Amino acid sequence: MLTPTQFSHIAAAAWFGPAVNTQTQASTCTLASGFVSESFSVYYVVAAPGKAMYYSPVGCTCPFAAVLAAIDAAWVAGAISGRQVEQAQAVVAGARLVFEGAPTPPPAAPAPTCAACGEGRDFFGECGCAYVPMRVA
Repeated sequence: MLTPTQFSHIAAAAWFGPAVNTQTQASTCTLASGFVSESFSVYYVVAAPGKAMYYSPVGCTCPFAAVLAAIDAAWVAGAISGRQVEQAQAVVAGARLVFEGAPTPPPAAPAPTCAACGEGRDFFGECGCAYVPMRVA
């Protein structure tokens, strides 16, 4: 599914806590029957204050679940906030969509501006130059 490098990049991108050393492990085992078994592990080693390690359970078969399990362990220990967990979930969800074949959304286009007045366009595509003040008789 994922290469070890891709897996480590996702794990590193999902961490929004204090400075950390991210360690990942992706193992593939091919049995004699031809069945392929994969397992993924993530370790976040936080150096300050003190030293703490948050990790996913051994033997996770989904790389995305392994990342989220390690993030959850850090949240339960109080190393990261709920907002940081939400950010990590968004990163993992986006990566999962990309690796499952979903098309990537196009980049947002900048709002067009008028060359004469420099104002942005409104809902109708007009700027400040197009509007004439109304005269009251």
